[in-house]
Amino acid sequence: MLAWLILFAAVCHLIFAFQSHSIGGFLWKVLLAIIYGCAGVYMLMHPLLGVVSLTLLLAIFFVIEGLVEIVLYFNIRRERWMGFVRRDCHAHPWVSNMASLAV
Repeated sequence: MLAWLILFAAVCHLIFAFQSHSIGGFLWKVLLAIIYGCAGVYMLMHPLLGVVSLTLLLAIFFVIEGLVEIVLYFNIRRERWMGFVRRDCHAHPWVSNMASLAV
């Protein structure tokens, strides 16, 4: 079930990529969708590897996803609408990404 959810997230990131207003944001979102897709397909193809391999795969997945999100944040922070994102949350988006890297 988790693999299907990750694949669904990959499709959502791909759809969001086509709504990006800059080529940099588009490319980073497509890269993130590919990472999500690879992780989801891998988990579907190898369901019997056990809990240990799933934990390791998810740890690697979250580290890569956190790094890509940090790079994406620094690429879009100069956008005009980014101020709304900063005002809507209590901390900057990179704080949650650093927490993902710590996991």
